[in-house]
Amino acid sequence: MRDFVPRLMICGEARSGKDSLADMICESSNGSYSKISSSECAIDEVIYPIIDQICSQGEVERIRRIFKTFGQEAAYSYLYENRFEFRSEWKKAICDYNSADPCRLMRGLFKTSNIYVGIRSLREFSQGEKLGLFGLSIWVDRPGIPKDQTNEITSKNCQISVRNDGTISDLRDNACAILDFINPLLLRPSFRVRR
Repeated sequence: MRDFVPRLMICGEARSGKDSLADMICESSNGSYSKISSSECAIDEVIYPIIDQICSQGEVERIRRIFKTFGQEAAYSYLYENRFEFRSEWKKAICDYNSADPCRLMRGLFKTSNIYVGIRSLREFSQGEKLGLFGLSIWVDRPGIPKDQTNEITSKNCQISVRNDGTISDLRDNACAILDFINPLLLRPSFRVRR
């Protein structure tokens, strides 16, 4: 991860292609970008410590059994893969975690990544934008998917919008176009987009 690239905030509805776009930006940036989703970051700091308040007793036992048998990474992976079942509980837990400082999770995430994928709280987004914690906000628009009731962010909050209604190749072209847009901001001729 390089410090001189602007941090990115990638927003959109659930299953809009946010993670795919972020992965493509990372792959095309020659190591300048790395990403983590808000869900991945929140598991360790926010979710796992209170899983007994979020999940049923049977689910908690399953997660702890996975942890004991296969380790932390497997348990966290299980939580991440099943996050859609507990979307509103996760959002509430993250908002509670960020109650005193709306950017608490964001600051933690940006210590290891320069792309934040999936913020859902407008309060947290607005405060991070106000403080300059990220340099560019991107909305991923995928027509035909349902509105995520836990998402307070809209395309109007973001600086640019990427339409995701074509092929994987089209989405990759959008990732490269974003990097081409960022390149002049860097003022560094050594930054090259891998296509």
